[in-house]
Amino acid sequence: MTAKERVLKVARKVEGMLTDKEAFLLYLLAKNGPGRGCIVELGSYKGKSTVCLALGSKAAGREKVYAVDWHRGWKDAVKGGTLGEFSRNMRKSGVRDYVVPVVMKSEDAGRKWKRRIRLLWIDASHDYKDVRKDFLMWSRFLVDGGIVAFHDSFWEGPYRVVNDYVLKSGKYSKAGSVDYIAFAAKSRPGTAGKLRNKKLLLIRSLLKYPMRSEHLHPRLLNKAIKDVLLSDSP
Repeated sequence: MTAKERVLKVARKVEGMLTDKEAFLLYLLAKNGPGRGCIVELGSYKGKSTVCLALGSKAAGREKVYAVDWHRGWKDAVKGGTLGEFSRNMRKSGVRDYVVPVVMKSEDAGRKWKRRIRLLWIDASHDYKDVRKDFLMWSRFLVDGGIVAFHDSFWEGPYRVVNDYVLKSGKYSKAGSVDYIAFAAKSRPGTAGKLRNKKLLLIRSLLKYPMRSEHLHPRLLNKAIKDVLLSDSP
């Protein structure tokens, strides 16, 4: 069984909104991503993405995952919240030793945070003001070369933050996209990197309305972005 097959076998047992490609991307970013520092996840729900991140970092003997979620927010139809199921999923998936639950709202946790971050995964509230606040508050701790990644990057909130605060900022390079995840590294782009960011901005703008937030099939999305970026080096 390949690493990908092992990861997906575990991840598929946890309820969540990730596609298989997204799940394995998070695993790879956690396992092989640049920089030194912890991994921070904003928005855990029942722990599908947490498991993928923890499996990746654990496979490489790297840093723990700090999973920030107050477990009483979005889509919470579970009486008493989602913390209980989240904890059970960490145990069943064999990553409890690699996950530090931070049971707080991201804003409250961010005020107390002091650690360096090498991978920042943002998947909490998709309201623009909340996404913007999460990004500005937590990206301060991102190490040089560290990765920031957003889920549902065609929803209005993440879409605007990715475009305005990442791709247009002149502070991020090596940008890319897999299914509904957009990601970039904290490093000033060179000429090729600037061109890549501009092309990604263009293709995102062209796909925004066909997407209608999340309804364009990922295969079409990936092909469109791959075709635009294929000839570039980050």
